[in-house]
Amino acid sequence: MVTKAAVSNAGLLLLLVVCVGLTVVTCFHYPGNVLTYVVFSICVNALLFLGLRRDSLFFDFFIGALFWLGYWFKFSVRMTFLEGKFHVSVGLFDYSAADYDHSLTVVSCGVAALLLVRLLRARYVFTYLRNPPARPLAGLSEFYERRKKPLWIAFCALTLAIAVSNAYLGIYQRGLAPGTVLPFGLTGVYTWLLTFGAASISALMLDFEIKRHRAIPYMLLALVLLETFSSNVSMLSRGMILNTGALLSGIYVAFRICGINLRPRATALMVLTVIALFAASVLLVNSLRQFELYAGREDAAQSEPNGEGKANINVERLAHDSNQLFIDRWVGIEGVMAVSSYPQLGWRLLKEAWGERYSNFGASMYDLKIAGNVSKEYSDWMVKNRKHFITLPGVIAFFYYSGSFVVLFFAMALVGSIGAGIEYAVYRVTG
Repeated sequence: MVTKAAVSNAGLLLLLVVCVGLTVVTCFHYPGNVLTYVVFSICVNALLFLGLRRDSLFFDFFIGALFWLGYWFKFSVRMTFLEGKFHVSVGLFDYSAADYDHSLTVVSCGVAALLLVRLLRARYVFTYLRNPPARPLAGLSEFYERRKKPLWIAFCALTLAIAVSNAYLGIYQRGLAPGTVLPFGLTGVYTWLLTFGAASISALMLDFEIKRHRAIPYMLLALVLLETFSSNVSMLSRGMILNTGALLSGIYVAFRICGINLRPRATALMVLTVIALFAASVLLVNSLRQFELYAGREDAAQSEPNGEGKANINVERLAHDSNQLFIDRWVGIEGVMAVSSYPQLGWRLLKEAWGERYSNFGASMYDLKIAGNVSKEYSDWMVKNRKHFITLPGVIAFFYYSGSFVVLFFAMALVGSIGAGIEYAVYRVTG
């Protein structure tokens, strides 16, 4: 009989083989010092595999997975299979061996700080294995159980109402200026529900359901997937996999804590369903973004800087953007490449970036000065036409604005401590 532990170990072994194999192959394509790439690979993969251990926090798992995708996986795939070409701008990076080594050393330094914090926290501070979960939310769990069906109906109705109204009114949509500003702070309520409020409600209901009934709540899971899909499409976000991944990893941990065997067939079905919905959301959002930015606004078709109207959805561009997103969606290595090659790093740049304030229109400092994604003229055009453009450099690149490895290391150690501290505080309050 195949046990859950055997399946889990086989999956980890397969992942390890893939990581080692891709590392070895990439070594033959890396133009810089191979030892620098190997250290980079060891650091990032260690962060991922430590996050998969039984004594890991959710923060460990999620930061490990995101950094693995955004730094190591993206870099290795592009170096090995895509001739080292990056879809996202890398600023003044000149693709020299020295620039490659510098950028990977920056990543290794930041990840090493997270590894140190993780090891010290697990050894001396806190792990879930040494602290059995309490049940301080038993009263809320009982309330949920007595009114389960009405709560499911209300959750479904709220989800659809928020998603449809947000899509129609443009209250909160990623990368676009608000189309409607609601009174009495309701815009903030919409933003909270769409980004993580509804997902938090989903997490509570899933937790109550699993711990009481010791089985996968398929009906509730369908409602949860409906929420994440509709919310992300309505706010034109291609990050559905983030909230959904968090909930699925939570289900896995809840089953592990409760000693429930998760059948491989059920696991595969859930994963494939999420992947299909994520792919559908990316394609749909890309289509809606083209329509919203061009066909949906008459002035945009008339006032593009190059004078060309774009009222029709470009199918080739849509397919290209959708394909790129499955590798380039993850923030990471390009930001480090752009920042590490910028000639004016220092405290002044870090202070300027830290003091930058969000604007609904125009481009960010990173896009204008460092990455070179946007010209000053184009940024002014966006301000005039109520458009917004922003690229995220990532947390490691941001703290390397100082140009100091010491500042980067201690800043990332602080990030790791805050992340684990927040999770510990939530655990102490909610169990």
